Amino acid sequence: RIFVLTLFVIVQALNAQDILIPYLVGNKYGLSDYSGKLVVPADYDVIKPQGAGLVEFTKGTKKGILQGGKEILSSEVFLYFDIEYDNFIIGHERHGLTAFTLKGKELISGISYLSIADSISKYNDGRASQFYVMIAKATDKSYSMFVYDVDKQEIANWLLTGQNQIHVENSYAGNLKTIRVRKT
Repeated sequence: RIFVLTLFVIVQALNAQDILIPYLVGNKYGLSDYSGKLVVPADYDVIKPQGAGLVEFTKGTKKGILQGGKEILSSEVFLYFDIEYDNFIIGHERHGLTAFTLKGKELISGISYLSIADSISKYNDGRASQFYVMIAKATDKSYSMFVYDVDKQEIANWLLTGQNQIHVENSYAGNLKTIRVRKT
C-alpha cells in the first residue's frame, strides 16, 4: 500500500514538471514527454538533460541548449554548457566563457572567470526575490562586478567595470553581512 501511494506521488510529480525523456532511433536522439508523445525529433547526436528543465545537445558540429523542446542556444563556438545553480547558463568556448539567462539571452561574454560573491534575498509584499552579486574576469584580465536578478533573469545593476583588480572581503556583524570591495 505504501509502495503504490509513493509511486502515485512520484508519477504526479513527474507529470507536473513536464519532464522530457530522451529516446534513441538508430544513432540519433530525440525527446518525448512523459506520456510517450514525441516532442523533439531524433535529430541529435547527443542529448544530456541538465538542471532547470534544460537539455544540452550536440547536432553535427553545433552544441546548444533545448528548453521545452525548443533550441534556445545553438552554435559551433561552444564546447559545452553548464547550468549554474539552476539560475543561469555558462557556455564554454575555446578561449573564454559566455553567461546566458535560462531563456538563452546573453548576459556577459568574453570572460575567463565568473563567480558569485554573495547571494541576497529581498522580501517585498511577502514574496522573496533573489539576487547574486557576481564578479567577472574578462579575457583582457579586467574585472567587473554586477548584480544579477535571478527572478527577472537580467543584470540589475553594474557596480564596477573595467577594473585592473578587485579584492573582496566578507565580514559579518550579527545577521548583517558586509562586502568590502577594494579597487587595486
